[in-house]
Amino acid sequence: MNEIVVNMIPLKKIIIIGIYVHVLIYTGVFLNFKFVHWLGYGAVFPIFWCIAVFSWAIIEYKKITKKAIFSFQENCIEIKGLKKIENFIYSEISNYAVYYFGLKKWGNILRIRTDKNYFYFIVPKNINGINQVDIENLKKLNNFFAEKIEYKNEKLFIDNLIIFLAFLPFIIIAAGLIFVLIYFL
Repeated sequence: MNEIVVNMIPLKKIIIIGIYVHVLIYTGVFLNFKFVHWLGYGAVFPIFWCIAVFSWAIIEYKKITKKAIFSFQENCIEIKGLKKIENFIYSEISNYAVYYFGLKKWGNILRIRTDKNYFYFIVPKNINGINQVDIENLKKLNNFFAEKIEYKNEKLFIDNLIIFLAFLPFIIIAAGLIFVLIYFL
C-alpha cells in the first residue's frame, strides 16, 4: 500500500472565500468613493481595507487547510482527512485530471470522474509557494493514477472553466486598467 500526504482544501470553500474577498474589495471601493474620498483620506482607506481583507482571507485559508492521505491499495484509492473517507474503485474511475490552479504556486486541482466529478484542491504545504516535497508528491500522485487507471489524464470543459475562473480577477483588473487608460488619455 502506498500513501501520499498532501494539504487539501475543499474546492467549494475556496470558491466561497474568493467570492467574499471580491465582494469585500468592491464594497471597500464603493465606500471609498462614497464616503472617504471627500474627507482627504483617499489613499489610506483602500490600502487599509485591502490589508484587512487579505489578512482575513489568509487566516481563513489556514483554518480550512487539512492534511489528506491518498492511500493507493490493490483495487481502490482511499482519500482520508476530509469529512468522510472516500473510496474510488479503479475500474469505476472513467478519467482523471491533475492541473495547476492558475499559477503553479497557488496549488493544483485533482479531478476524479466516476459517476460524477470529484474535485480536490491540493495546496502547497508552505503558504509562500510550492517546494520540492510538494512537486514530488504531485508526481507520485500522477504516476499512481497513470499506472492504475486506463483512461489517462484528460481535460474536460469543466477543467478549462476552472482555469478560466482562476484568471478571471486578473482579466477584470486588466480590462479596468485598459478602460481607465483609454478614458483618461
